[in-house]
Amino acid sequence: MEPDAEPTVLDTSAVADLLAAYHAAWLRAATVRLGGGQQAEAAWKAWLSEAAVVGVDDDFLQIRVKTKFARDHIFNRLGDVSRIAAEEIGYEGADFVTGPGMPS
Repeated sequence: MEPDAEPTVLDTSAVADLLAAYHAAWLRAATVRLGGGQQAEAAWKAWLSEAAVVGVDDDFLQIRVKTKFARDHIFNRLGDVSRIAAEEIGYEGADFVTGPGMPS
């Protein structure tokens, strides 16, 4: 990707399908990492329940989360799970961003 290029913006149906695929892959990876499905589901609900895929940049999913605190926690504690899940669905990884206007 060119340095000044904008991230690829996805259409609404692609966003929903991509988030569903990422969610399923994330739960599989987190089940192994966190020691069980209930822990994985609780972590998703706590940190990513309001997440939205907002685009793709340099083959990394751009995922918007509600707060900087959530973004930092995901990066520091669940980064490996997030990368594994993104790789499972065909991306190099996931970048988490915050900001106004969660996509609908």
